[in-house]
Amino acid sequence: MNRNSKAFAFGALVALALAATAALASCAGGPAATTGETGRRGGRSGAAAGAVVAIFDFELKGGGAAYEGLKSEAALAIAEALVKGGVLKPVERSQLEKALAEQELALSGLVDDATAARVGRLSGARYALLGSLSILGDQARLSCRLIDVETAEIVFAESVVGEAKDVFELADDLAGTVEDEFSK
Repeated sequence: MNRNSKAFAFGALVALALAATAALASCAGGPAATTGETGRRGGRSGAAAGAVVAIFDFELKGGGAAYEGLKSEAALAIAEALVKGGVLKPVERSQLEKALAEQELALSGLVDDATAARVGRLSGARYALLGSLSILGDQARLSCRLIDVETAEIVFAESVVGEAKDVFELADDLAGTVEDEFSK
């Protein structure tokens, strides 16, 4: 497996861990399913504020080596925003890494929704957050999906788009959208 695949896998696991922490922080409310990047349909999954979410590193799509560091930085920015918001509780990064090591996934590069759900569960999270950062020219798209660690079902998905130089503001916006969904 190549280095990019390994980085993506770890990023996906980190995003999943953060999502799981956020979701557990909101186990009384719950995210609604979305129909697209901004369209939502009604219905809540039963998640409530205060749910724990495991946030995995983001997958980087485009942008080249100059953006490699943003895979973990984007996940950390979302975790920080969720902590500040107080609606969801991210899993501590060291706990997530421990769960990854126990599953020997940190080096395997193989992280899918089901794997992320399993690692999220091992880290004590209710939800896992997987995401991607797409860079095209000076534009960036930050996307996430929140996965229920018990069912491996995607319970929420959303994207934000803006200038690549504003990726941390995009992360704050995305975290705010996740929190808004969990505080309903």
